[in-house]
Amino acid sequence: MINKPVSANWHRYDIALTGAILLLLAYVIYLLATNYHSQQIVRSSTEARIRNDTEKQAEILAAHVSERIRDVERVAGGTEVAAFFENRALGMSMKYGLRESLVQITRHLNAVASGQADEGGALFARMCLIERDGVILAETGRVPGGETARITLGETDVDAPVAWDAFAQPPCIRLSMPVRFRGEDVGRLLAWVDVAPLFGRVDGGPGAVMQWMGLYRGFERVFSPDRAELPLPSAILAGSHAGGGVSVSNGMVFARAAVRDTPFHLVMILREHDVFGDVSPLQQIFGIGAVLATLLFALIGLLRHIEHKRMTAAIEESTERLSLALDAANDGLWDWDLRTDSLYFSPRGMTMLGYMPGEIAGDRSAWMVLIHPEDRPTFDSALAEHMSHADIPFEVESRHRMKNGTWRWLLTRGRVIARDTDGQPIRRGGTNVDIESRKEAE
Repeated sequence: MINKPVSANWHRYDIALTGAILLLLAYVIYLLATNYHSQQIVRSSTEARIRNDTEKQAEILAAHVSERIRDVERVAGGTEVAAFFENRALGMSMKYGLRESLVQITRHLNAVASGQADEGGALFARMCLIERDGVILAETGRVPGGETARITLGETDVDAPVAWDAFAQPPCIRLSMPVRFRGEDVGRLLAWVDVAPLFGRVDGGPGAVMQWMGLYRGFERVFSPDRAELPLPSAILAGSHAGGGVSVSNGMVFARAAVRDTPFHLVMILREHDVFGDVSPLQQIFGIGAVLATLLFALIGLLRHIEHKRMTAAIEESTERLSLALDAANDGLWDWDLRTDSLYFSPRGMTMLGYMPGEIAGDRSAWMVLIHPEDRPTFDSALAEHMSHADIPFEVESRHRMKNGTWRWLLTRGRVIARDTDGQPIRRGGTNVDIESRKEAE
């Protein structure tokens, strides 16, 4: 009895299993996308916090510089400086009156400069009052009235209210305030602020993960507490980020913020691992891609397996039908695999010679010895012609030795039933038909 066809059952099974896998794949994609979106939100929030923290630290520096600017403004507009220029306008000489005025200015400058800043240390590293041509009138730590000294205008931009003086020792922020008398600029008051104590205020707060910090003027690093020189990504230094920004490069997070009312920017650098953890969005994308690729390969493999099982079931069904048809016709089925030289005979193909199924070895030589010696040349010739011209069917009549030693006439037919990718035959198959009765009649 022929088994019930399996095609419909396999088809329903395929649809159900494929649908389940696609639903699972969609759910996994949803979970991964949701997680990625959440990580992006957390990352954006963290970058915003870092940007805000950097801006706050820059504002602390700006507030300190503003305080020092107000100190310089008070001195430049103070009575000591005004008295000097008033006395000089009255015609006093250095010997009579002017020298004493400069002494008073020098004392005042020394007192202001040595004042204690909130973060410790002196307010100013140096202060001096100069003429419009750069001649120094009074200076901290210097007795007025001695040898004439001059500030070379080419060494520092005297007119800039806030500038960086790389020639100072140590390098400092230099403040410049005009001194006016009777509506005219008669000189300038210069003050140098040591940068190092300023960074005592910029410590990042408790539990900070800051690794490096520096003060920049455009693309130039002017100061860092540890004197480290780290290359900054172009995005953080580009004009599009002139007001500040956050950039991630080479495992580091770079944050930049403008220091108000100065030409400087504060740059803070943190390790990406400390800020965002071990997994970056890019790594998550690769991870998601790997998971999806794995699921897709699994799906493809499963579909191929299902297809293989469907084809196997169909072949088994077809084979069973053919076997029943051959049994009804009293014919035997044979299948020759040219790649392994193995030869398969159906149970009927063996019983027609008196053998039980599997009693004879499944290789070609075991069957060839059963052919009658007188019929062997005819058999070999027909087989050779078929092997040379695969399109010509194989057909030959020959006697085969039965298990009891007698001979039985068989009609052997065959043809190519499978080829490789190059079109070369790899399997031949056919039937053995018992023609003993016909031969006896002849």
